Amino acid sequence: MSLQANRLKPERGWHWLMGGVRLWRSNPVPLSLAVLLVIVVMFLEISVLTQLPVLGGLLGPVAFCLTMPPLYAGVFRLCRAIEKNRGVSLRVLQEGFRHQLRQQLIAGAINLAVSVLAAGVMVWLLGDAMPVDGTAVTGASTAPDAMTPETLRMVLLGTVIWLPMMMAMAFTPQLIGFWGVPAIKAMVFSFIACWRNLLPFLVFWLCFGGLFMALPFMLSALFSQSGSVVGFVAGVVVASAMPIYFAANYVATKEVFLGGSAA
Repeated sequence: MSLQANRLKPERGWHWLMGGVRLWRSNPVPLSLAVLLVIVVMFLEISVLTQLPVLGGLLGPVAFCLTMPPLYAGVFRLCRAIEKNRGVSLRVLQEGFRHQLRQQLIAGAINLAVSVLAAGVMVWLLGDAMPVDGTAVTGASTAPDAMTPETLRMVLLGTVIWLPMMMAMAFTPQLIGFWGVPAIKAMVFSFIACWRNLLPFLVFWLCFGGLFMALPFMLSALFSQSGSVVGFVAGVVVASAMPIYFAANYVATKEVFLGGSAA
């Protein structure tokens, strides 16, 4: 199959989000459970493995980066199963480790290496401005929640450094898992696809952030006296955010590379 990174109109970002909502609504339980399982696994990798006495601080981030692509690929395969109403089961997650596992691990290893390199570059560039326990090395005391110039500079620099890698990983699990694209080629292809669709992605993130982040806080603030009902509704909105994000990413993958046809 010939793949091409199509350039889409900005409003397609909204359609990705709505397509993700529709896909999640068609079978919300397995997709929500699958995403919850992935989040739990990745949380345990960071919180538990890093506590091991021998090489724990190294093992946690390594496991996190290596397993992220196959775990994500499993979720996207579940999205495809839900779309086709065929073989919908949490066991579909295992397919992320059964198909093109070597290439998925290579992509994860490259992500890890670039992340370590980017962290080193940040330390080198920021130097004494790097905060330590809420206090800059320079000795200026700062509140933990204060946005100091040093913190702002670190956030902006981190965004500039890590954004290209995020773009390179955005479609990589899908490209490898669905179409067997080699890891390095998939990452380059993913970066190009994101670059050609910056405006749709911007629209998507603005809509996603407004719907699943700003809206619950607004509801809680406006109807703080209404009791638990509004809190429950806001909780449902927040809880559905990540499954819908994966579903919307699946929809975006089809539109960008296949023009909307089935993966």
